[in-house]
Amino acid sequence: MASPLLFIFGAKAIFLRHRQVPIRVTCLKLQKITLNAVCNFKIFKKTTILIRIESTRHSISQNILKWKNFKYILKVVLILSIFMLSSSLKAQNNVGLKFFGLSFHPKGEHENAFLMPNKLDKNGYLVMNFGAVVSYEHFIFKEIISLKVAQALYSDCAARLGGFSHIGLRGRILKKGKHTLVGGIGPTIIYRKNWVELNGYENQNRFKGEIYDKWQYMFLWYGGEFEYRYSISENMDITSSFVPGYPDLMSLSFGINIKVKNKLHTTIDKK
Repeated sequence: MASPLLFIFGAKAIFLRHRQVPIRVTCLKLQKITLNAVCNFKIFKKTTILIRIESTRHSISQNILKWKNFKYILKVVLILSIFMLSSSLKAQNNVGLKFFGLSFHPKGEHENAFLMPNKLDKNGYLVMNFGAVVSYEHFIFKEIISLKVAQALYSDCAARLGGFSHIGLRGRILKKGKHTLVGGIGPTIIYRKNWVELNGYENQNRFKGEIYDKWQYMFLWYGGEFEYRYSISENMDITSSFVPGYPDLMSLSFGINIKVKNKLHTTIDKK
């Protein structure tokens, strides 16, 4: 008869031999899951990097496109300015210089008024700006219809650098003695140092530009102007311009117009 101890040890050995199988299987499964997790993490990391690279590339391309459009508009304005200065020698044209000015926000600037150091009221309805507008006006039909180019640089409502470039048609509305009223319209691009980077600024999405852009801009096809002129001499007018940019911004500027006569025009007048 077999010893009880041999029976016990034999049963224990059989039990342990059968128990090792699920332990090995479990370890293999755990190892496989770990490897899959590591591979998935690597794939996720690579995908994230690729998405970031693509996003950065898209942002750079968008900024390049904006800059190209901006430069294109400035080139058009410059070429037309040179063309007007060099053509049609028979016309008497105007060179203008204005002080800019006073800005009026019809609906107020309640959210961002605290950013405006030169506001005249607590809600930013009236804000002083300090700068200048230089313009050249070329008459294409007598002294009634003209083409005007204007370039401005000024301290904007947040006392940051701003400006605009404009080209448009002008037409005389009325003329009585020394008084003349002129109106006009044309494309305008307005630009300013980015406000989005200012602490507490509430973006109202009037200007295009993200927080990483140096400049914000707004393009208008219909930028208009009404200009009053009072003649103080044969060659000079005192002027006041009103830009009716309702509902966002209206502005006033004051200055002078100098009437330019070239040599050919003077010769024709004498004859």
